[in-house]
Amino acid sequence: MILSYIDQAFIMKYQNFYISIVLLFAFLSLHCTESLPVYQEPQKIVECDMRYEAPSPIMYSHMDENEPSWISLGSPTTKIVVSVTNLYEETIQDEPPLFNFGYIEIWHPNKPAVYRKIPITLGNLINAGVYDPSTKVLTLDPNREVQFHIFWDYKDSSKTYVFMGMPILSDIGGNRILKPIPFKMRTTIQIFSRLAPIRSEEYEMILNFTGRIFSGP
Repeated sequence: MILSYIDQAFIMKYQNFYISIVLLFAFLSLHCTESLPVYQEPQKIVECDMRYEAPSPIMYSHMDENEPSWISLGSPTTKIVVSVTNLYEETIQDEPPLFNFGYIEIWHPNKPAVYRKIPITLGNLINAGVYDPSTKVLTLDPNREVQFHIFWDYKDSSKTYVFMGMPILSDIGGNRILKPIPFKMRTTIQIFSRLAPIRSEEYEMILNFTGRIFSGP
């Protein structure tokens, strides 16, 4: 009976000790869990925007509406700048896509046929030191942007000049001033192979054309 009583007391003491240890670990585990911040994947790693640089007015001349193939432009292109900024807190370094970075789209909001898609290639990249051609690696530090310059020749996908047939503001003595022409533009771009493509919002581009019309022979 004595041994049985001692054994029971020992077992009771051991069980109390074991329960205390379990409760201590549970408390520490709960405490550590509450003190650690919850990890969240970054929602937006890079962002892109666009702007354009165009003379105003854009001067052009052609024989007449019956000779649309003979057209001369004082400013043959408008420059569209696509900027991509690293919003992440660390430097991003990776190979860019193999063939091209994406494309820009330009269209007239009220004329669906007036549409152009222009690819963005490595040749459009202008930031010195961002891309290493020997390793084919592009490096983008936090808050730094990379720029692409794309040049549009005012032609749609059918190779027709977009100002042809547009509303005229005034036409006196062969000097033709067109009403300002609104366009929309946006870009879809992927600057790193392992980063998903992103699409910009739509931007407005308003161009002013003034023409000198010559009579054909």
